[in-house]
Amino acid sequence: MEVKKPTGGKQGFVIVTVLIFGGVLMICASLAFQAATAMFEENNISTERLRIENATAQASALAEEWLRVNIKDIAKGDYFAISAEPVESPILDVPKGFFQIMTEEYPSYNFSCQTIDLHYTDKFTASADKLRIPRIPPVETPGGAIERAYIQKVTVTPAKNKNAAYTYTKSLRAIKDTSGDIRCIVVGITD
Repeated sequence: MEVKKPTGGKQGFVIVTVLIFGGVLMICASLAFQAATAMFEENNISTERLRIENATAQASALAEEWLRVNIKDIAKGDYFAISAEPVESPILDVPKGFFQIMTEEYPSYNFSCQTIDLHYTDKFTASADKLRIPRIPPVETPGGAIERAYIQKVTVTPAKNKNAAYTYTKSLRAIKDTSGDIRCIVVGITD
């Protein structure tokens, strides 16, 4: 029995069919690659968002603890008196290099913190209006303790994209009770 070779027309049909089938496979592979790349980038964006949120929460906890530890040094004289004078310079700065541990853990981020005493003078009113922060003088609680209000803004900015900053804002109260002990509590968080 003799095997017949396909004639010219049949060979062309086979070649065209193989080329079409190969082209369809290439298109399918390209679409699959695009879908995989899009999913990877979406996961990358989500991961980066979680990373910056985590870094901000950690930096905010450090800054809050700094205020808790240092409030006794800040509170001199009649600082906690109802009649206390407003503060000329209400912005309390953390020490230089304070976020060193955070920059070691997250080298691609820049960290900053502003703690603002809300019992400020009229000179700070324009800045306070821009920052949308109220003026709150010391108040006496029903138990006789004196309470001062603070706003603490911790901002984490990726070094590559300065416009992608993430900010944690805490409303804090420093309370000096009748025994003279001072403590800080968080009364609100905004991110």
